[in-house]
Amino acid sequence: MRGEFFAPGSRVLRPNWARTLCWIVEESPKREEPPMCRMIAYASPTTHAILDLFHPEEFAQFEFLSDLHGDGWGMAWLTGDATPRVESTRSVISAFKDEQFKEFAATPLGRAGMAHIRLASPGFAVNVENNHPFVVGRWAFAHNGSIPHSERLLDLLSEESLSRLNADTDSKRYFLLVLQRIEELGDVAAGFRHAIKEIRTHCRVGGLNALLLSDDVLIGVQAQGETKPPMKHLLELVERPEDLPPGHDETYYHLHYAHRGDAIVIASSAILDEGCESVPDGSMIAVDLETNYVSVTTLETPKELAGFAL
Repeated sequence: MRGEFFAPGSRVLRPNWARTLCWIVEESPKREEPPMCRMIAYASPTTHAILDLFHPEEFAQFEFLSDLHGDGWGMAWLTGDATPRVESTRSVISAFKDEQFKEFAATPLGRAGMAHIRLASPGFAVNVENNHPFVVGRWAFAHNGSIPHSERLLDLLSEESLSRLNADTDSKRYFLLVLQRIEELGDVAAGFRHAIKEIRTHCRVGGLNALLLSDDVLIGVQAQGETKPPMKHLLELVERPEDLPPGHDETYYHLHYAHRGDAIVIASSAILDEGCESVPDGSMIAVDLETNYVSVTTLETPKELAGFAL
């Protein structure tokens, strides 16, 4: 099946909204683009290719969206060998046009990982350094959203964190603040909770959905808060509202998850088929990669909302 939908003559056809968006993006290069990204992730006790864990229509949907989210792509994964470690690759080529994206997606890279397609926030350069996922030490991070006035976060970063700032994006600043708080507090949930609270205080609104991967945990954070989806910008991309891709509506910042055999997959809105579960706003889904236990907990006052084993 993997060869069929990537190959010419695939049975998974590009939907009408994808053809419409591709034409508008190519014919309107001077328009101001809203900050938008899409991301997916997976975790399992065994090694998988990320392509094999998503239904062909789902992965085709993710790939087609890079017609719009065309400022590059990246993947990070936890290797499945005797000494697991986080590795990554990134490109500034649209995933839909990049054969390497297809090759990496079809390769069993590890037992946990993530993929991200980027549409750069206004004012931030399109280059490999600014592409997600970012990797620092044993941690990989991807972000869906934008943070206004993110330069204010620089005052919160330690000298050590600032020395890691080799990318000029709001997302890398967010990542470094989260990582700094995790290192200070010794707890992933507490680190995210404190970082999100500080960002809300200093920058007001901001879409803060994120993925975080290390050698022992995969995290998906749903943190939309009062941030509104960029509907005005989205509607400027199409002739009619019904031409927008699925999930490019009021559910734009919603994160979902689903079981796939011995694995769990996490994705931005409207990528997963019906039957998936929503991650409630202000909460996180965590996969303990040592015990294979999955939990959904609130961020503000930690309370388990759901839990199960893979």
